[in-house]
Formats: sequence, structure tokens, C-alpha cells
Amino acid sequence: MPRKIRNANGNGTIRQRADGSWEGRYTLGRDRKTGKQVQKSIYGRTQKEVAAKLRQITVELEDRPRYAPVEMTVGEWFKIWYDEYTLNVKPQTRNLYHSYIETHIKPQLGEIKLSRLSGAMI
Repeated sequence: MPRKIRNANGNGTIRQRADGSWEGRYTLGRDRKTGKQVQKSIYGRTQKEVAAKLRQITVELEDRPRYAPVEMTVGEWFKIWYDEYTLNVKPQTRNLYHSYIETHIKPQLGEIKLSRLSGAMI
């Protein structure tokens, strides 16, 4: 079984591949449209080499802003959320969510950009 080193949350993981090389994976952020994590891999001959590359990338990622302003509207986000994140709930619950979104959320907040949404608006 490949060895795996667990780093602090957000620092990525390192594992040995079947061919003997090492792979380090880290999260770049989230896809603006789907909300899913965007992960990248780096490779090296040794575990130390990959760990050094991963530390360097982690430092570079820390220097940039975590969340870029999103141009998506609240209505667009709720459509994505409903289509992708409510698939594992009961049909009646899913219908209730849809009703709440269409009746209460979209008419009031649907056209507001997520980057401009504040707690006071909610």
C-alpha cells in the first residue's frame, strides 16, 4: 500500500505512486460555476522533493486572496445548489427547497451578485 503523509488542512497530501515516483496534491480553490474544489498535482522522484515543491506552492497560494469576487448572482448559485447538492434528499424535501427558492429567495435576492450580498440584505 502506498505511503501517505497527511499535512495540515489546506496544505495538500503526498503519496507514492505505483511506479515509485511521488505525487503531491493541493487545492487551488473552487470553481466559480460549480463550487467544486479545483485540485492540482505535482510530481517528483523523492518524497522530500515533492514536499519542498508543495511547501513552496502553499506559500504562494497563501499570498493571494482566498476568494476572488464572484460575478454569479444569488439566483444562479441557488440553481447550481439545487441541481447538484440536493440530489440525495427525499423528493418531497427537494420540492420544498425548490418552492422556497422560487417563492422567497429569487424574487428578493435573485439578481444580486454574490460578491455584493451582505448579512443585512438577508
